[in-house]
Amino acid sequence: MSESLSWLAQFQGQGFEDISALANLVLLQEMMLGEEYQLLAGSSQNLATPAAPTLTARTAGSNETAVGTTGTAHVQITALNYFGETAASTAGTVTTSAGQVVDVVIAPVAGAQQYNVYYAGNSATVYLQAGTSVQSGTTYTGKQTSNAVGGIRFTIQGNDPVAANGTPPGADTGTGSSQRMEGLIPVLSGLSDTGSGPYANVGFEASNVWQGGYVNQSVGTHLSTNAIFTALDGLWENNGMNNVTPGVYRADPSEIVADGGDLMRLANDMLTQGAGLNYLLNISQDQISGIRAGAAVAEFVNPVTRSTVKLTVHPWMSQGTALLMSYQLPQTWSHVDNAWEMICVQDYVSVAWPVIDATFRYSIFLLGTLVAQAPFYSGILQGLQVSDVTPYS
Repeated sequence: MSESLSWLAQFQGQGFEDISALANLVLLQEMMLGEEYQLLAGSSQNLATPAAPTLTARTAGSNETAVGTTGTAHVQITALNYFGETAASTAGTVTTSAGQVVDVVIAPVAGAQQYNVYYAGNSATVYLQAGTSVQSGTTYTGKQTSNAVGGIRFTIQGNDPVAANGTPPGADTGTGSSQRMEGLIPVLSGLSDTGSGPYANVGFEASNVWQGGYVNQSVGTHLSTNAIFTALDGLWENNGMNNVTPGVYRADPSEIVADGGDLMRLANDMLTQGAGLNYLLNISQDQISGIRAGAAVAEFVNPVTRSTVKLTVHPWMSQGTALLMSYQLPQTWSHVDNAWEMICVQDYVSVAWPVIDATFRYSIFLLGTLVAQAPFYSGILQGLQVSDVTPYS
């Protein structure tokens, strides 16, 4: 990655800002963020086009607004990652009547982070209902698609979207690239283990299992204690791994990495379940000014192994995904020290190019890749809902 600035900008900034130093700082931050996006979601192959969604029309609840147009509703889904959006699924259809809303169930896609929902009431042309619009010829910038769908259920209600909301792209806009490393989400969810992925020929017997030891892309609830308990038990037992003897790995993750909102809902879940416990708080007069309000959960006890699991908010993680990460192996493997390693032919190198005109130019270079030495000691939860009750979001 490179940055440049003119002599004029540098000289005019003297006494106010060292523009050259600022350019190098911005370049380093840009490079590190780009690497972080790839570590999380980079993939050498495109995401698959989603299957048609399942639709159900039902009477709107007291907290819902009926769809604007009745007739045959059409809904299409696209899958997203940091880098682009897939082509749209085949349309799902359902007949709606006055006073109804439409519940959508999304079939998850390996490696996807979130989904766009395109909808039309009684029309074959669908427009963006929830997500980030990607217009033809523009670069996808949905690094934080706050209005995209991270869960697998979504309720369509209210007025129909209009043409200004955008239509789905006709082809994949760049979800995969041969120049990208394989990130945590594609590896754990199984995308890197298929097709032309680098782990496609790595496996046990006739079936490849170079993916997470526990994979659930259809959680369908908020990040809850029950979802995590099931995942931790599944990692310990390795339930569902093809051609692998149950319990062969005894995975015991040390960290859960997720979006801040998902971890907030987990904390609320714990507080709600603990409401039946009795606490006695004694606050003296001189302590009133020092009371701190609010509650958060920083660690989680694994009910299977009794070890402590750290809860970490990742600032760039999209809502809907939680990673259960193991970094060290519980037993010795030959020539393998870590479950995950960033291996570099050339680590970060910064270059200030010779001046050949009235411009200063700077570059940062990195040649390396994330290597999944043992992904089955980690797991992934996806399809985490913002709301478990209607209207779904």
